[in-house]
Amino acid sequence: MSRSFSSFEPKYDFKYGVPGEEGISVSNLDISFVIDSGNSNSEQHSYRVDIFNLNKETTASMISEKKKPGAVFILSVGYQEDKLLTTIASSTVSTIEAIKKETELVTRIFGTGGYEPFKQSTTFRNFPENTTGLQVLNSITTDLRAAGLEARVDLDPQIQNQLNNIIYANGYRTCALSKDSLTELLVSNGLYYKVESGKMSVHRIASTTTNTETFIEINENSGLIDSPQLSTPHPEARSRDKLPADSINFKVLLDPRLKVDGFVKVESEFVNGFYRLARVVHRGQTRGSEWITQCDAEVMNGS
Repeated sequence: MSRSFSSFEPKYDFKYGVPGEEGISVSNLDISFVIDSGNSNSEQHSYRVDIFNLNKETTASMISEKKKPGAVFILSVGYQEDKLLTTIASSTVSTIEAIKKETELVTRIFGTGGYEPFKQSTTFRNFPENTTGLQVLNSITTDLRAAGLEARVDLDPQIQNQLNNIIYANGYRTCALSKDSLTELLVSNGLYYKVESGKMSVHRIASTTTNTETFIEINENSGLIDSPQLSTPHPEARSRDKLPADSINFKVLLDPRLKVDGFVKVESEFVNGFYRLARVVHRGQTRGSEWITQCDAEVMNGS
């Protein structure tokens, strides 16, 4: 998929209302938005949507709906060639206000909520000698389910055997957020997890170069804007080496597939490798050329 500022035609769909009642839909007015899903270590999210010149009656109706319990908004975005739009924000409404800007009326909606694959829980445990990797994984996922993980764990038999053959002769200790404990266990053994469609699966990092469904490709043909910036230089990298950085940030034409804890394969002149998305911010303005996604990403072992 190749896009450029001169050729893309963004589109969106905004829905607002109370579940179970007839809501309000907007898709043909100018809007701007900032959808900040926070980071993987935080529950803080910040969503803001501005709709320009929505009629006063509809704005008044939206403000009235806000007074009802459970008012929500959903923002889906994409491009004219897309048959289906992708949701980038689904949130309860925290604030809504009408702002007069010169000759325009701006309806501004704030929300909090966002991508959270796991509820917050802590795994604090000392495992005995000769504990297997599979036993540690099962213990961590038990904590996650107790905290509200609504996903079944689906392990490929080969992955299951690999984890069962990992023996911690001196035992294993974990004291961290459960999802961080899970990441540490898997990445240290060349693995990573993915949560999708009610299922948590585990994959090998080394095999991802041919798994295009798992890693979203980030390069100039897929909408990469400028070169990725190294947040923390790799200790063995010189300034123009193609070694992966420990962490990077990059900007692309808005890609609703990019989500916190998702995985990308970055291909650029000086930065190449596999990364986990630590923070994702979508920004859009139908009146200008801003229709972008900004990401902070952390290198995955095995890149």
